[in-house]
Amino acid sequence: MFNVPSNQKLNDAIKDAAKAAGLDRIIVNTYIIGNERKEEQHRFCDIISCHDARRTFVSCSLAMGIPPQVVMKCTGHSNYNTMKPYIETATETQALQMEKWNKNQYRSQIINLLEDADEDKLKKILSYLKRVV
Repeated sequence: MFNVPSNQKLNDAIKDAAKAAGLDRIIVNTYIIGNERKEEQHRFCDIISCHDARRTFVSCSLAMGIPPQVVMKCTGHSNYNTMKPYIETATETQALQMEKWNKNQYRSQIINLLEDADEDKLKKILSYLKRVV
């Protein structure tokens, strides 16, 4: 029913869209050949591909808690082992998000205490913060 482009044409379209969106940060690939360390620099919009979108979908879906079986069904992964690298990425993403959540918990507790403090307490807190920060 729909005209499906080849992978190459799809990748070219993705690169054009990324370039138009200004996704041009520099990506550095480092690798070792023998005893020699090599580095290659590329603009993100020049190396992005449809596989990046697939990897992002899998990682984000797992990080949001969607069961791996459901994600596998959506992406066509035939077995759990082929999806393992994405699961490791999702675990890292979840850890980073939990750090943000913990930080916000402290922030909200501080705000609640400040809202209940009278003017004298607020002055003391401000004085203390100026000394330690």
